Amino acid sequence: MAEEDLVERGWEPNPLRILKTDVPMYIESDKHITNHNLKIAYAKEKVEFLESIIRSLNVRGYQIKTAVDWEKFKVGL
Repeated sequence: MAEEDLVERGWEPNPLRILKTDVPMYIESDKHITNHNLKIAYAKEKVEFLESIIRSLNVRGYQIKTAVDWEKFKVGL
């Protein structure tokens, strides 16, 4: 990372060489990235929940129609 970016964010440069295999460990231990990942996961959960509500509302129309048709059938219409 450029030195200007480090100064802007108030970070210290890392004097160690990080191996490619160790990168996920460092990313998972970063609190900022963890917070953003949690926010993303929470937003995805909300989207999935709202989509399931919309699907259930779409299906409810067919269920009501089927119930009305069944009542008509029982009466003999």
